[in-house]
Amino acid sequence: MVKQLLTAVVALSLLACSNDEITQLQDNAVAEVQGEVLTQIDLQVAAKRSLGRSYDALDEQGKENLLNSVISAEAMAILAKAEMTKQEYDEKVSQSQAYLKELLVRQYLKNNATPQPVSQQQVSQYYQTHPEEFGGGSVYDVSVFTCIANNVKDNALCSKAMVSDQLDVWQRQANSPQQFKLVRRNVSSLIESDLVLVTLAKGVAPQSASPVKVIDGNFIRIFNHSHKPLAPVPLISVSNEIRERLAPLQLKRAIKDAAENARNSVEIKRL
Repeated sequence: MVKQLLTAVVALSLLACSNDEITQLQDNAVAEVQGEVLTQIDLQVAAKRSLGRSYDALDEQGKENLLNSVISAEAMAILAKAEMTKQEYDEKVSQSQAYLKELLVRQYLKNNATPQPVSQQQVSQYYQTHPEEFGGGSVYDVSVFTCIANNVKDNALCSKAMVSDQLDVWQRQANSPQQFKLVRRNVSSLIESDLVLVTLAKGVAPQSASPVKVIDGNFIRIFNHSHKPLAPVPLISVSNEIRERLAPLQLKRAIKDAAENARNSVEIKRL
């Protein structure tokens, strides 16, 4: 069984050869090890896998060394099989079958999964929907109202204080000797530490307050005074970068389409 599987693997490795050439290689025996016949095709594959070269490109000494190596490998494989239990051997057969299937899948994808080039429209669309990745985004002018809650009593106090949407009410509470704080600042969508506040600002219109958000015991609301969009880097300067980002998605899409075509081309019964 393993020999048959290896023969199939070998054939996949020599797909550039014609059927007649493969048959000739299979018929051309070069050695026999414990009844197992080694052929020219075994040498071709060994040269390709171990040396990265064609067998025909080797000199006479190189061919002799390779033949000895293939004979040694076959001898070790035969002895290893003799030392195995049936269960161990069956596991190796299963692994060989899985490897063969993997090679077949790779060959199918090589023949049928050709990714389409990334179009200029795709580049432009990605650029427009991800401006923050290219120096764009927005800067928000916000007032940040916070209340620190260290216990259950503080939780109740903070919850009550956060009810009002009015900025002047927040200011009066911040001036009292409590755990309130009100700070006006700019936050940018390009700065990672600002992202929580930016998310709150994005969710509300200018001149209005956000819902309450609790983070690590801190009650937070923001008042969005205004926002200003930032001009991104020109598209022409980042087109190649965007194509590199989208290329793997094109390949993934091609593989998905090839898999779907494969399923539609065979009879499938779910048991």
